[in-house]
Amino acid sequence: MMVYHDSGVYWCESREGPISNMVNLTVTGGSVILQSPVLPVMEGDDVTLLCKTKTTPSNLPAAFYKDGSLIRKQPTGHMTIQHVSRSDEGLYKCDISGHGESPSSWITVTDKHTTTPPPGSTPPPTSTSNPASNPDPAAVRT
Repeated sequence: MMVYHDSGVYWCESREGPISNMVNLTVTGGSVILQSPVLPVMEGDDVTLLCKTKTTPSNLPAAFYKDGSLIRKQPTGHMTIQHVSRSDEGLYKCDISGHGESPSSWITVTDKHTTTPPPGSTPPPTSTSNPASNPDPAAVRT
């Protein structure tokens, strides 16, 4: 049995490979849980939310809400937001008829990383001039 102090960030890990995605679980007096990413998601990524109860099978129909407004109803309790953008950032919750509503969970969307190299990692410019006009700095005596 879970109690309120069991709320937190959970993940799986092993010595053989990378850790799983982290999830934020909030334990409340209610029986409905919204499983969502705990870390910010990057623009363009897909995000899946899972709405389930503590006691019954996880594939019950669920209604998903963002900032208090119904987004959509899903027959299996899973909702995927494809190619998230900044406009998808907000407070999400879900409702399973006859079981109740989940606590709200904030989803943060961050800018997509660019592929520009960090400062100082660009190769030096190539020179087409005569190599003799560019003496080796190690050979210069002061």
